[in-house]
Amino acid sequence: RHPGRYGSLPLPAEAAGGGGQRHQGPPPPPDQGPRLQ
Repeated sequence: RHPGRYGSLPLPAEAAGGGGQRHQGPPPPPDQGPRLQ
């Protein structure tokens, strides 16, 4: 990693992929879908 290049802007893979998945958490089970409907 280069702190000079990616110091102010985080990598898209980490910000979008890792950060998004961690914040959202695991997807809801398929059982919840049909049950609600």
